[in-house]
Amino acid sequence: MKPGADSLLLLALMFPVMVAARALPYFNPQLTASWTSQQNGPTVPSSFISLSIEWADVVLAFGKGNGSFACCNPTMIQLLKNLNGDLHGSDGPIIRIGGNSASRMWWSGATVTAFSRPQTQSSAVSTGSVKLLGELAASTGIRLILDVTEVPANPIFSQDFVQHGILPNIDPQYIVAIEVGNEPDHYLLRSAPYTWDNYTAEIKNYDTALEYALASTSIPLQGPSITGCDYQKLPCWLDKLPQFASDFPDFRYISFHRYGQLGQCSFLTGPTNTTIASLLNDPQPGDLDFIQPAFVQQLRQQNRELVLGEGSSVSCGGLTGISDTFAATLWAANMMFELAFRGVSRFHLHGVSTQYTPFKIDPATGNVQAGSIYYAAALFNRLHGGAANVSIFKPEIETSNVDFGVNPNLIKLWGIKDDTDGTVKYIVVHKDLNTMVDVGVVIKAGRCTSYNGIVTRLASFKNGIALQSGFSLNGQVLENGPNDLTTDGNWKGEPQWEDVWSDSNGTFVLTANPLSVTVLTIGIDPTCFSH
Repeated sequence: MKPGADSLLLLALMFPVMVAARALPYFNPQLTASWTSQQNGPTVPSSFISLSIEWADVVLAFGKGNGSFACCNPTMIQLLKNLNGDLHGSDGPIIRIGGNSASRMWWSGATVTAFSRPQTQSSAVSTGSVKLLGELAASTGIRLILDVTEVPANPIFSQDFVQHGILPNIDPQYIVAIEVGNEPDHYLLRSAPYTWDNYTAEIKNYDTALEYALASTSIPLQGPSITGCDYQKLPCWLDKLPQFASDFPDFRYISFHRYGQLGQCSFLTGPTNTTIASLLNDPQPGDLDFIQPAFVQQLRQQNRELVLGEGSSVSCGGLTGISDTFAATLWAANMMFELAFRGVSRFHLHGVSTQYTPFKIDPATGNVQAGSIYYAAALFNRLHGGAANVSIFKPEIETSNVDFGVNPNLIKLWGIKDDTDGTVKYIVVHKDLNTMVDVGVVIKAGRCTSYNGIVTRLASFKNGIALQSGFSLNGQVLENGPNDLTTDGNWKGEPQWEDVWSDSNGTFVLTANPLSVTVLTIGIDPTCFSH
C-alpha cells in the first residue's frame, strides 16, 4: 500500500528529485495557471462546512428512529464524525436548528400565561426535542445555533423559550448563538406592506428581550437571515446587510441565505427554467457582488463574521432529478469555494430528507443515505485539514486556447494554501456540459515546489451528471453496496490517488475529467522564497 499523502509530500520536500526538462503533454482544450507565494486569500475557519436542520426534524435527524427522543442515531453521528475527523481534531460543523419551522414555532412548554398562542405559531417544538439537542451536544461536542421566532410582535414568547426552554436543557458552552427570526424579507405571515423599517423596529424589541434572557451567559446573537432577490413580488434586502450590522452591534454573526436555483413553492413563484444546466451555471457573474470585501474585512476587525446561515442547490425542498444528483455535488463544491474566497465564515447546508439535503433518513428505521451534497462537504473538509492558517486563493489563469470552448464560469480553478504543513492544493471544478472532454490544466508552481504531487478526484460513475448515487471521493464510497444505498457512515474501499511529476521548472500538467472535481496537492518549501 502506498504511503499517505502527507508523508509523500514531506519526503518530496526533504529529498527533492531533480528531473530533466522534458516536453509536457498538451491538451485541447487547455488552461494554464500560475501561483506565487504572495497569492494569499482570506483564511477559512475549520467550521466553514456546517449544517442547518429544521426544528421539526430534530427527532428525525438525531433520535434513534420511529420518533424516539433517545439520542442518538449512530449513522448520523458517524457522518458528522467523518466531517470532523477530516479536520484532525479542529472545530467541526456547527449545527443551526431553525428555518421556516422557527418562524412558525411555539414551545410546548411555554411558561407565558398572560398571552395566548398567536395563530401564526402553528409548529410545536417540544421540550423533548430541546433535551435531545442538549444530549447530542454533551455527548459529541457538537456546537449549536438555535433559531427562535420573530413573527409575533411581542418578543416575550422567544424570551421565554430561551430562558426556560433552551438554557436549562442545553449547556451554554455548546451554544454558538441564538438566531433571531428567519428570512424576514419573506414574511408572508405578515399583512402587506412589510417594510425594512417595520422589520428593524421589531428586531430592536427582540434584541433587547433576548439580551436580557442571555444576560447570565456570553452567548451572542445571529441574524437577520435575509434570503435574497430571486423571488418575484418580494423585497430585496441583501444590500442592507452592512446597515443591519451597523445598527445592531449585539449581532456577532451577520447571516444571509442563498439557494442556487428556485424550487416549487405554493406561496411563491414556481421554477421557470430550473434545470441541471441552469444549476451548474450558478452563480452567474455579479450574483455574489453583495458580499463586499470592505464589509467582510470590517466585520472581521470587529471580531464578527458573515455567514451563510442556510443554503443549498434548489429552494423549497429541491427538485427531483436536479437537486439530488451529482450536478448538485458539483454546484456545492464550487459554491463552497466561491463563498470562502469572499470571506464568508460558514456555509450551513440545510435540511434532512428533502431533495437537496446532505442526509436522507427513513423515519421508521432511522436508516440513512448520504445525499449528493454530502460528498462536496467531505471534499472541502479533506482539503481544509483543520489547520488554523488555511487560506483560499484564485490562481492566475492564462486561458491560452479558450477558442476551443473553455467556459470560465463552468470550469473553475481554486487554490488552498496551508502554511502549517507547507502544501498548496489546486482544485479544478469541471461542470461544463458542453465540454465533455478532458481538460489539461498546466500549473506553473515554480521552483520552490516539490517535483512530485498527488492527484485525487471527486467523481460519479461514468461521469453521470444526473445520477443520484454512484459517487466516489478519492475512490471511496459511502453506500453499503450497489443494491443498498443506505450507509453506516463509514467510507468503503481504500483511498486512491495518482502520482504526477513536474518538469525542472516546477510545472505540472493534470487531467481534469469532464463533470468532476480534480485536486493536485504539492509541497512548498517556504525557505526557498528567501533565496
